[in-house]
Formats: sequence, structure tokens, C-alpha cells
Amino acid sequence: MMIKKQKKAAAFILYILLVIFLAAAGAAFYFYYQETLKVAALDEELGLARRAKEAAESQLTRSQQELQELNAALSQTRKHLERINSQLDEAESEKGRLNYELEELTVQLTLIKERSDKFSAEVKLAQEEIKRLNNLILTLRQDKKKLEAELVASKDSQLVSLGTILVTDKEDFIPAPEALPERLEGEVLVINRNHNFAVINLGRNHGLSGAEVFSVYHGSNYIGDIKIEEAREHISACNFLSEIVKNRISEGDRVVKK
Repeated sequence: MMIKKQKKAAAFILYILLVIFLAAAGAAFYFYYQETLKVAALDEELGLARRAKEAAESQLTRSQQELQELNAALSQTRKHLERINSQLDEAESEKGRLNYELEELTVQLTLIKERSDKFSAEVKLAQEEIKRLNNLILTLRQDKKKLEAELVASKDSQLVSLGTILVTDKEDFIPAPEALPERLEGEVLVINRNHNFAVINLGRNHGLSGAEVFSVYHGSNYIGDIKIEEAREHISACNFLSEIVKNRISEGDRVVKK
């Protein structure tokens, strides 16, 4: 009886253990299934994360390439801007230089005009003086004729001879400024070494037509030659025929036609 009870107790315990085992196995299977689902979900999330990572890396690569292209374009733009700024600085510098030369030329032209006006006034006075002297010569000729007539009437040979002597050297008019002297001389009015020319106080009214060559003297020292480039009425522009005369010539130097 005791043994029977023990068998029943053992069977009950075995049944309990089997139930516990089955429950544990079911719980384990359930947890395994849940973990499998979690792993699958994690794998899917990992795949999504990898694809997102690859997309982000691809986008990053494209962004880096675009950034490099933008940097290259920016570098080219900066170089172009530097060139433009350099050209602008050169243009401003050239503008300043040209303005300075223009002011210098304006001053020189003003001086030339003043000297030309002065020379024209002197020429006008000289012409008036020549006209007065020519009138005086005409008067002297008339007086000479009267004197010769009186000498012929009185038949005084000595007076006739004297009258002839008195008027011998007064037969011609005083030459006008346009007549060329044996050695045409003048002086330097203005010098412009930057543009390689000088202006002298001789022109077309002195018989110059262009291309004449003049020797330049500083005091009594010969320093070189200049050549007429353009002859105007009272003045002429001349080119330097050597660097020596260009460097040594001064305003007021004497010029003599060759």
C-alpha cells in the first residue's frame, strides 16, 4: 500500500515535472520566437540603416565633389577679380599719368602762346618801324631828286658829285622780316623731352618750310642739331637728332640754320 502510494506520488511528481518542462519548453520556444522576430526586425533595421548610410555616403561624396567644384570656381573667380583689380589699378595709374602730362602740355602751350603773342607784337612793331623807314626813304629819294635838279641847274660838279655820294647807299628799301639773312638765327622757346621736341622762334615768315636743320649753341658751345618737324607762321616744332642734344638743350639756347 505504501509502495503504491509512493508510485502514485512519483508519478504525480513526474507529471508535475513534465508539465513544468513543457511549460518551460513552451516559454523557451516563445522567447526564442520573440527573439527571432526581434533579430529579424533588427536585421531589417540594420539593412535600412546600411542603405541609409550608403545613401548618406553617396550624398556626402556628391556634396564633397560639388564643394570642390565650388571651391575651384571660387578660386578662379578670385583670380579673375585680382586681375580685374590689377587692371583697374593700372588704368588709374595711367589716367593719373595722362592727366599730369595733359596739365604739363597745357602749361607749355600757354607759355608758347604767350611767347608767340609777344613775338607777334614785336614783329608788328618791327613791320611798323620798317614801314616808317620806307616812307622816310621815299622822302629822302624825293629830296635827292630835288637836290640833283638844283645841282644840274647850277652846274656845280662838286655839289653834283657830293649829291651822288650822299644818296648812293640809299637806293634800296629796308628788307621786311620775311627776307632771309645770310645766317638765319633764333632761339629755343620751349623743350619737351617726354615727347622729344623743342620749339624755336622761327617759322614760315622767316622762310622755313619744314625739314631744315639747325645747329644748337649753349653760349658759344655747340651741343648738337635739331630738325624742323612742323613750321608755323612765327614758330616751329623741331625733333632732336641725338640723345646728347636732347639732354643738353636748354630754353634760350641759340639756333643757327645750317
